[in-house]
Amino acid sequence: TEITSLWDLGEQTLYSKTNILGKTYSKDSTYLIKLFTQTKNNCKDTAEKQITVHPAPQADFTTGITCSKTKTDFIFTGKKILNTTFEWNFDNESKAYSENASYMFSNAGQKTIKLIAKADNNCNDTIEKIIEIKVQAKAEFEAKDVCESDSVIFTNKSQDADEFLWKFGDGHYSKTNLASGETRHKYQIPKTTTFLVTLVAKSGCSDSVTNPVTVNQNPNSDFTSTQNGDKLTLKAQSGYNNYKWKFNNKDSITVTTENYI
Repeated sequence: TEITSLWDLGEQTLYSKTNILGKTYSKDSTYLIKLFTQTKNNCKDTAEKQITVHPAPQADFTTGITCSKTKTDFIFTGKKILNTTFEWNFDNESKAYSENASYMFSNAGQKTIKLIAKADNNCNDTIEKIIEIKVQAKAEFEAKDVCESDSVIFTNKSQDADEFLWKFGDGHYSKTNLASGETRHKYQIPKTTTFLVTLVAKSGCSDSVTNPVTVNQNPNSDFTSTQNGDKLTLKAQSGYNNYKWKFNNKDSITVTTENYI
């Protein structure tokens, strides 16, 4: 027998379908469901049933920075109800069960993040997002202290970067795309000075490092001499650790005081 059906799902809207699948209610409440049936002979019947739609959590989240050598923060931004629990799946590498989580991935690339929010009334919600974990640079360099007449040689030892910015600490800058090798810089100084040098290594995620380098003022080798009879006194500029005297380009002597008698 051919039967037509008419549903009232408690929201003042009628549906002329035999079966209603996947109905979603906009709010939790108690709803009176009515089903009206009728045969082609005009025989009718009505059934009523009351259902309760329980409150459900809503899964959603945002992320912090997404770099390969740093933990990425995952912050829950959805809706939770009483006694909501959480299950995070980080691209099948690891899981976490707190409201907010942090995880450092094993490598860069696209990662699928899945969050399930579960309530104790058996209602749950799931969301999946694909995020891009970017390659993170590691900035590192070496440099030795020099005298004022010499250039400082900076050796770049950075990793996973393709562009570099040197900040030499004296107002001068230099850009390069050389991942290895040496960069030279000569400082102009009035006296011995220590500069803070910063290297910024750029890639998907940048990194920077700052190290000190000292440029030492050259000593002043001027001296005076006084003679008293057969006694000659030589006096050099003070303030140095060692003094090396040469006599007629043949004999020499090194002392620790500025006076030599």
